[in-house]
Order: sequence, then C-alpha cells, then structure tokens
Amino acid sequence: MKIKRRYLYVVAIVCFIVCFIGLNKKYDPYYRVNGINNENRVLIDLYLDEEEKQYLIDYAISMDLFVQYIHIDGFYLPNYEYYISIDKAKCFSSLEEMVSATNEIVSRLEESEIKQVSSTLDTLISNNLVLVYYESLEFDCDNINYYQIVRSLYDDYEYSYVGYTNTYVDILTSYGYGVSADKLDDCFVTLCNNYQADSLYLLLTTTLEEGQEILINPSSLGETIDETTYIASYSPSDLDIVTGIPRLVYTTYLQSDTYSALQLMYEAILVDLGDVFLLTEGYQDYETILLEDSELAGFSVYQTGTCIDIQESGTTADEFASTELYEWMQDNAHLYGFIQEEQGSNTYRYVGVDSATEIYDLWVVEQAYLASLEEVEEIE
Repeated sequence: MKIKRRYLYVVAIVCFIVCFIGLNKKYDPYYRVNGINNENRVLIDLYLDEEEKQYLIDYAISMDLFVQYIHIDGFYLPNYEYYISIDKAKCFSSLEEMVSATNEIVSRLEESEIKQVSSTLDTLISNNLVLVYYESLEFDCDNINYYQIVRSLYDDYEYSYVGYTNTYVDILTSYGYGVSADKLDDCFVTLCNNYQADSLYLLLTTTLEEGQEILINPSSLGETIDETTYIASYSPSDLDIVTGIPRLVYTTYLQSDTYSALQLMYEAILVDLGDVFLLTEGYQDYETILLEDSELAGFSVYQTGTCIDIQESGTTADEFASTELYEWMQDNAHLYGFIQEEQGSNTYRYVGVDSATEIYDLWVVEQAYLASLEEVEEIE
C-alpha cells in the first residue's frame, strides 16, 4: 500500500511539472531565454519589434549578450554577435557609433553576396581592417592580403591605398604576376620593401613603351637597370653620406654596402697609388635626373646609389682609360665588388664581391680568347 502511495506521489509530481512547463510554453514565450525577468521583459517590449521577439524566442539568446545594446537607436537583434565582436575590437569611440557602423558593415557584406559574413568580419577584425572597410566603399574582400601589405606605406587613418591597391592588383595581374595568390603576395611584399607610396604609384601607373618593363626589386645587387627597366622614382632606404674620400661634390650619397666597399677600395688605392682617387658622381635622385634628362629619369642606375663615377686627380674623365687608376681598377675593382659599366668608361657599379668576381673571370676568359684570335690573324 505504501509503495502504491509513493508511486502516486511520483506520478502526481511528474504531471505537475509537465503541466507547469506546458503552461509556461503557452503563456510565457521567453521561458527558455536565460536571464529573463520582469525588468528585461519591459526592455523587450519597449525596444524589440515582433520579428526580433520571435528571433529571441527561436534562438533563446541569453539576455546578457545583448541587453547592453538594446536601448541604442538602430539596434537589430540578429546582429548581436557582430556587435559583440566589433565592440571587443574597440574600433569605434562609442556604442552608438559602433551599432550604426556594424549595421552598415553587415548590410554591405550581405549585399556583396559574401557567403560567410561572420568569418569575413572576423578576418576584418583580426587584420584591423574594420574601420578601413567601413570608410572605403572600394574595399574588396578578395584583396585583404594585399591591403595589409600596401598599408605599411601609408599613415594611420589614410585609406586611399584601398583604391590604389585594387588598381595595382589588376595591373600586376596583366603583367603576369597574378598567376597565383602566392606569387602576387610575394610581388607586393617585394614592391613595398623597395618603393614608397608615391614611387609605387608612379611605377605601376606609368605607361611604358614597347620593350620596357617595371623592375620589382631594384635594390637587388646586379639587377640590370637601363632604358628597358623602369624604377620610377625609386630611392634606396639605406643611403649614407660619403666622408673621408676625395669627391667632386661635398654632399655625395651612396647606398650603404656600396659606401662600405668603396671605403675599403679607397684605402687600398692609397697604399698602392697614393692620393690619386677622386669620386665625381654617386647617388642621383629622380627629381634631379628629371630636370637634367626627362627621358633618363626612372631608368638610371644612379638612382640605386650603387653606381659611381671616378677619375684620377689632375686628369679629366676622358683621360681616365690612360691613367694608372684605370689600370688598377681593371685588376682589382672586382675584389671589392665593383664592375665597370662599359669598357673604357669611368663608371663602376657595386654588385657584390661574388658577382663581380664571376663577371671578372668571364672577362679574363673573353680577353684571352680575343688575344688568341689576334695571334691567329697575325700568323695568317
């Protein structure tokens, strides 16, 4: 009898619980919403429309996830997770600005047919590009990696690079650099390591003649720079002012490695020949070349800071090929990384010891071959 009574008690309790839950479902649609109370019910009725109320019921969103935003003008419950993410990123100065901006950002992402709005927004946040996207209508989510690279050339809150980058992607792709994302990434990294914002724009937007091409990495020693290779207004980032070496122009600059090699070579010349060395030309900037010869500007090896003109003191440049200094340079310049730009000229370029030695060895072989041909001709 006692067992039956206990059984009846259990059945009664279960029935009560089922009925209670059923009544709550019928009369309290928010019973599954965590954190619901009378105060929050008032907020829900005051700030949410019918669509948002149903969204709250369907997804049982915890009140603490959105209650801090609910009173803000423009609040839209389905965007609550986006509010949380952007709020944590501290992209905007006030909650009001954050809610308004988030609504616009999400709307634009949805209109652009982005399939994964949430993951795209996470990418913008992780790359600190939320404000950039919000401020620039030209923003293309496919170019995020390139924006990250090019933005290093610009000041904070300057977003003009977005439109420029879009243009650069199209141009570089037309040049064949866009055959793969990795190749284009590498290309942008190299360009931004070499060029400043203005020179990069000039490089990629200048119309070149047939047979001419842009030079992606002008700082690479030994790159051919002539009338076929365009470097725009490139200027090396590591220029040093020349001191302790006789020079025609007191304020002469050279690229750092070039200057170090020249110092060593000058000391060797002092020992072997005495004080006969004179540096007559070093780095030339784009603007100076432009004034002197507009067709040469952007195609001049002197812009790299690795090219020097020299002569023996007391002589002219035209007499250089008949001087002791010329003979010394023929035999020793490669030991310090310098090569002669043209046979008989007083212009030398620093390419590094390994490359200069390789070029010198080839020259020696060539000279020996030419000498043998002359001997054969004399015999005949």
